[in-house]
Amino acid sequence: MEVSSISYSTLLYQLSFISKIEDRDYYKVISTPTNPKYHWGNFLLFKDSPTTDDHHKWQGLFKKEFASIAVEHMAFAWDSPIGEKGEIDGFLDDGFYFEYDDILTSTQVKLPPRINKEISIRPLHSDSDWRESAELNLLCAEHDQKLRDRPSVVKLMDDFRYLAKKCKGAWMGAFIDDRLIGDMGIYEGGRSIGLISMVKTHPAFRERYVCSTLLYQTAMKAFEDFGYKKLVLVADTTGIAGKIYKKVGFAVEENGASLIRYNI
Repeated sequence: MEVSSISYSTLLYQLSFISKIEDRDYYKVISTPTNPKYHWGNFLLFKDSPTTDDHHKWQGLFKKEFASIAVEHMAFAWDSPIGEKGEIDGFLDDGFYFEYDDILTSTQVKLPPRINKEISIRPLHSDSDWRESAELNLLCAEHDQKLRDRPSVVKLMDDFRYLAKKCKGAWMGAFIDDRLIGDMGIYEGGRSIGLISMVKTHPAFRERYVCSTLLYQTAMKAFEDFGYKKLVLVADTTGIAGKIYKKVGFAVEENGASLIRYNI
């Protein structure tokens, strides 16, 4: 199964370093046995959007494919660059949450209208840096218990640290007085494309232009130091993140749709 969307092609390239990706006839199985609670490291990616009866079929496939992994969720995505939603009512009736995203890209960023001059920005290096990043991740999910599994978050950040050594990229942090207050990853997504992921700002430092400043400097590093020709990042269509990204020179190129159910 060939993947046409830039969002999933870059994600799968990145996951290929830490996860197992298996091809089936009309879908792919992405699994991370070492981190079963990593939701988007354990999912099925289908060629087409769901049809009326797929809510039963897809769940059956997920149970079969992940029978040997202690997952507590089900997650589905499909390769539709135009963000085709398909027939999702059956999934919603079964307790799934539908996610609809803007896939933003940039080949040349611009300095945002306002920046934060207090912060210093650099890649994470030390054990202490990476521990702080895991803690920031947990803090940013304080109102979402399903994302607050400490062992899973620590393992995920360990994997991203490993990625920083295996492919072109870095985990970039924004610091005030050596305190990590924001971070994001920039890693290779294949074909000279960089994928920016897990953008986070400490709740106490939001609305202080930390995110836009960090994104701009991260993007500049990606172009100048890593040689990427295009950058990709994902934002919920209903959130404010996309508005921030657009101020740095990103624009919507695709849309993506997915379904997830927690605590199966």
